[in-house]
Amino acid sequence: MTRPEDGSKLQAVELVTLSDTAVTLSYASDLDSGLVLKLLSEHGEETLSEPTAPAIFGLCTAAGLNPGTGYAYTLCHAGNGEPLARGTFRTLPALAGQPILRFAVANDLHLGEPHTGCFVWNNYNFPKCFKNPDPEDPHWRFCTEQLVEDINQAGVEFLLLNGDISNKDQPEHYAAAKNLFSELDVPVVYGRGNHDTPHDASGSDHFIECLGLSSSRHSFVRHGVHFLLGDFIDPTLGRGRVTPEALHWTIDRLEAHAGLPTLFFLHHPIARTIAFPDWVEASHPKQLLKAVAEHGRVEGILCAHTHGARVKKAIGAAGSIPHVTTVSAKEYPLGWILFEVYGNGYRMTTHRLTSQKALAWNHATRSMAFGLAPQHQFGAVEDRNLVHRFG
Repeated sequence: MTRPEDGSKLQAVELVTLSDTAVTLSYASDLDSGLVLKLLSEHGEETLSEPTAPAIFGLCTAAGLNPGTGYAYTLCHAGNGEPLARGTFRTLPALAGQPILRFAVANDLHLGEPHTGCFVWNNYNFPKCFKNPDPEDPHWRFCTEQLVEDINQAGVEFLLLNGDISNKDQPEHYAAAKNLFSELDVPVVYGRGNHDTPHDASGSDHFIECLGLSSSRHSFVRHGVHFLLGDFIDPTLGRGRVTPEALHWTIDRLEAHAGLPTLFFLHHPIARTIAFPDWVEASHPKQLLKAVAEHGRVEGILCAHTHGARVKKAIGAAGSIPHVTTVSAKEYPLGWILFEVYGNGYRMTTHRLTSQKALAWNHATRSMAFGLAPQHQFGAVEDRNLVHRFG
């Protein structure tokens, strides 16, 4: 928890990224100076970050920290050392050896949407909607451009997009996706979300056809890790549903990769405790969780759709598996996820988009949901950053 000092000229100070050796805070500032982060470990060791450049919106990172260690920190004026905000955290524990794989995950881009931050019911939008005032530069475009730039700097092997690439399944939305991600230095794996199901009477599957895909489901192995990306979207309703076909495909892929650690991606959460009321509905969620549990090596159920960060344990037979939802890349908390896989587990860290334009948009949309977005979308530090050891 971060607490601004009385009279501080900082706003919206948030601890976004926490790994085993580094921490990143974001903030909004009225100062004409950059900031530095001063840290004191529970063992009495002091660490000082590099100063940030003066900016209205900023990200301040301190590296070289010790794994599994408690720290008290103070965010200070870089010029006169004035303390502006304080807080505490504990770094994530270390995993053994070096990472064997680094990959990125993003979701809920909603390319082509006219505005964000509201619910639609009977053609009525509520509460306030957010829209970039420049119609030639919509939020979804500059956010995705920055997403590509940030991931290109991250040294990953591929990007997995976990659904809702389009806002309403239009060919021009997928054309925009292909154009934007043509600037990415690594391959993209496209997963379907509820917004990527047919929305017109043509009967065409624009998601498959426009992105040049052979299937909306993916099963592949990288460095001894099995990736399973399902399609559990009911094409008639556009909602999450475990159909018999999807269930049988999943069981077949799990059986074909018995013994391999598996990361299971799907757009909708399975657990109602994470996403009430819109989750993967009956008819077969219990059978799906039973198949996941019987495989014995599924090491994460990784979902999108809610646009927010949450970590629970999966329900029922698969109750020991982390069940994760990740943040959207087109509005607050405005981020993407880095996975670093080791021989004995993985580390998941959330990263906010870095440009001034993206950070300004993040700050504007932070007041979504009647100002409750920080509570509902951002979650706790452990909802955004975690270590999981393979069972």
